[in-house]
Amino acid sequence: MSPPLFGPDILRALLPFIVIAVGATLTTLLGAWRTRLGLAAAVAVLAVAVLALRGAPDSVRAWEGALVLDRFALVFMVLLLGAAFFTLFLSEPVLRREGRVRAEYYGLLLFSLSGMFLLVSTTNLLMIFLALELLSIPLYVLCGYAREDDRSIEAAMKYFVLGSFSSAIFLFGAALLFGATGTIDLAAMHGGDRLLGASGVLLLLVGFFFKAAAVPFHMWAPDVYDGAPTPIASFMATAVKIATFGLLLRVLSFAFAAEAHPAAAFLGREAAEPALRWIAILTMTVGNLSALTQNNVKRMLAYSSIAHAGYLLLGLIPGSGAVDCAGVMYYLLAYLFMTSGAFAVVAALSAREGGREVLTLDRYAGVGYRRPFLGLAMTVFLVSLAGIPPTAGFFGKYLLFRGAIERGLTGLVVIAVLNSALSLYYYLRVVVYFYMKETDRPAAVDGALGLRLAMIAALAGVLWIGFMPDLFGLPGIPSLLGWVQASASSLP
Repeated sequence: MSPPLFGPDILRALLPFIVIAVGATLTTLLGAWRTRLGLAAAVAVLAVAVLALRGAPDSVRAWEGALVLDRFALVFMVLLLGAAFFTLFLSEPVLRREGRVRAEYYGLLLFSLSGMFLLVSTTNLLMIFLALELLSIPLYVLCGYAREDDRSIEAAMKYFVLGSFSSAIFLFGAALLFGATGTIDLAAMHGGDRLLGASGVLLLLVGFFFKAAAVPFHMWAPDVYDGAPTPIASFMATAVKIATFGLLLRVLSFAFAAEAHPAAAFLGREAAEPALRWIAILTMTVGNLSALTQNNVKRMLAYSSIAHAGYLLLGLIPGSGAVDCAGVMYYLLAYLFMTSGAFAVVAALSAREGGREVLTLDRYAGVGYRRPFLGLAMTVFLVSLAGIPPTAGFFGKYLLFRGAIERGLTGLVVIAVLNSALSLYYYLRVVVYFYMKETDRPAAVDGALGLRLAMIAALAGVLWIGFMPDLFGLPGIPSLLGWVQASASSLP
């Protein structure tokens, strides 16, 4: 007897995605009536999605892997909702300041979020492709949202062309895997033509690494982050990375858990591991070295996000054990707060001259004295990104590096620590401009409520999950660690 196509559990599992997708449609339609209600509609949609997640079952698998809702997927959906809330807080002041408030903007953001929800809750190749497109197409439009800025149009075109190319590579890899195994469900693949399967797995990984901006597929990131509106750059640096690593964790945990799975059976663990190690080393090193010479803060944060993708890749290398799902998830939680906070400060200080956004370091001179809270917040976010205690970035790196040492990857950890030391130069360089430089063209500061709320929330998150125990009924490090470890146990 075949399982039912629809049942109460399947509908409840689909509800968060349905809420986001239907909410995106309604928010876009709202633009024809009341443009300025777009933000309220988007916040309402996310709030309903939170309620839907609370009632979602934590173990549903349906339609040949097209829908897999487990504790692992739920954690990633919570992180994605957090990234979306931060983006909304950043968006309203920036759009209002630049006279671009439109409900369609929020609709596109929600459509992209719905694609990310699908991406972290499926093992079906066809569904992964659809999720990648649903994630990407709204972002192509949003990158070019500042239409009078030629850099914004250039960013949209670059992301569209290279993104389409990576989608085609992914699709070709999926076709090869289907030809080798006769199924499109990654969890059900067993045996098949070895050469065809190995080629398919390699092409799939190329598509995933493009989204994660891992070297050598990272070239698009600095130009796209620089040209896109700052809230969209923040969304891409956090939400896209969270969704991509959610997918990579699910796929590679299958691959390294069972010899019958394609990546293990076709490529072999001995072949896949060295490739992952070199990609991790190159990603963190190229990202950090490139960031050293940047005078534009958004480009510096773009290269910083590439370097952090390299640190996260450490958790995907099994070594003598298994993929470190819990370490990667905790690091992504820390990364969400510190990166969103840094972009909130950039959004508060950004200004347009001649239609172009001015984000050079010299505009930040003396801001730490003129705006003490802004200076303190940016210092904490950058210190956390560098991995200095007692911040979330330090504890996230500690967990990730400790797990790697336990799996016999000590050499990689040494390289990662050296890279972290290297990153101190360009993070602290910004702090030097904040407190030790002067300028005759001080940057205007946007003190909008949304930006201040985003900074306060990010600051609290960076400090709280960096060293706080469970306190005042709020989950501290012990509870959050238990949460991600329990979620990771739902994978093979």
